[in-house]
Amino acid sequence: MKKVALTVFGILGLAASANAQGTWYTNQAQWQSLVSNVRTADYNTLGSQSSTYTVNGITATATGGFTNTAGKLETARNNTTITFTFSGNAFCGVFGNIRADGNGLSGSGAAFTINGVPNNPGTTGATFNLNSGYRFLGYISDSSSNITSVKFSGHNSIASFESVDSFSFGQSTSSLSGSNVAPEPGSLTLAVTGGCALVGMCIRRRRMSN
Repeated sequence: MKKVALTVFGILGLAASANAQGTWYTNQAQWQSLVSNVRTADYNTLGSQSSTYTVNGITATATGGFTNTAGKLETARNNTTITFTFSGNAFCGVFGNIRADGNGLSGSGAAFTINGVPNNPGTTGATFNLNSGYRFLGYISDSSSNITSVKFSGHNSIASFESVDSFSFGQSTSSLSGSNVAPEPGSLTLAVTGGCALVGMCIRRRRMSN
C-alpha cells in the first residue's frame, strides 16, 4: 500500500513541476490587471548608442550595443539578442523586428528565453508573429520565484534588427496574496485520475484481505 501511494504521489508531483511554467498575454490591460509593483523602462528619451542601458531597475544589453532610433531601443548589429535583467515573476514589452535592407518590418517572429530556458508564445512553440509591427507581449510565471533574465531574439530568413519600445516587470497579484495559480486542465485531470486509482487499489486490497 505504501509503495502504491508513493508511486501515485510521485506521478502527481512530476505533473505539477512539468506544468509550472507560465502564461503569455497579448492584451496589455489584462496583463496589467494581474500584476502590481510594475516598473517600466521607457526608451523614448535615451541618448546615443551604448552597449548597456539601465532604466528603472531593468538592465538591457546586446552584443555590439544599441542604437536609439525614433524612441526605440534597437540592436546595432543584426540577428543578435537583447537580454533584460531584473527581478520579478512577470514581465511585458512592446517588441519589434526591423529588416536590415530598410524595407520596414519583416515577416518574422519573436522568440524568448526565460532564466536560460526557451519559452515562446508562438502557437507552435516556435516564434510569435510580428508581421503587424510592434506588438505587446506579457508573461506571468506560475511560480512566485523571480525571473532574473529574459532574452529576446527575432527569427527571420533575412538579416534583421531586434527592437523594443518599452519593457516592464512586476509581481503577479496572486503570488503577492499568497494564493496559488489555478492548475492547468492536464494537471487537474492527472490528479483526479491518480486519486481515483489510489482509492480503487485500497478498496481492492481490503476486499482481498477479507
